[in-house]
Amino acid sequence: MADETKFRAQLAAMVEGTEAIFKYQRLSPEQLDRVCAALHPKVQRLHLHSCHVGDAGARKLADVLPRCTSLTWACIAKNKLTDEGAHVMAECLPRCPALEWVCLSSNHITENGGMALARCIAKCAHLQKLVLYDQGMRPKAKAAVKEAVNAALLAPRHVPVRAAESPHRAKRARRA
Repeated sequence: MADETKFRAQLAAMVEGTEAIFKYQRLSPEQLDRVCAALHPKVQRLHLHSCHVGDAGARKLADVLPRCTSLTWACIAKNKLTDEGAHVMAECLPRCPALEWVCLSSNHITENGGMALARCIAKCAHLQKLVLYDQGMRPKAKAAVKEAVNAALLAPRHVPVRAAESPHRAKRARRA
């Protein structure tokens, strides 16, 4: 479990700022609940590398990440996610309006979860990079997922632009 004093300091910094950094801390389910409750629309970066959130934590994050409307960068690497967590994230990512970069490396995602993530990219207006290194996939599966992710990132996306979006984001969405 994460050191409570350090955790409280990081939680307070997140509430007042634009970054949520909890990397290399084994978060308890209760601590992850507190992180999720404190996430707010101004958070731009979420760094949960090696926090051991698992698939249950992915479900909790999927419920709150879409309300982080400024979130552009999320690292959920090395968190023991399986295909179940990958499918949950694949449903969540398109609902994150500003998300540009996601790292889900060093989890336990197989070809099934990797392909679900590749398919969700078409619905992600601003996603430019999806990192899936070190999943333990067979070479053939790894190549298929990499090809699908790269093809999806390069393909034109027809995501409707909401009236509430800034002109800069609307312009980028039309170009994508």
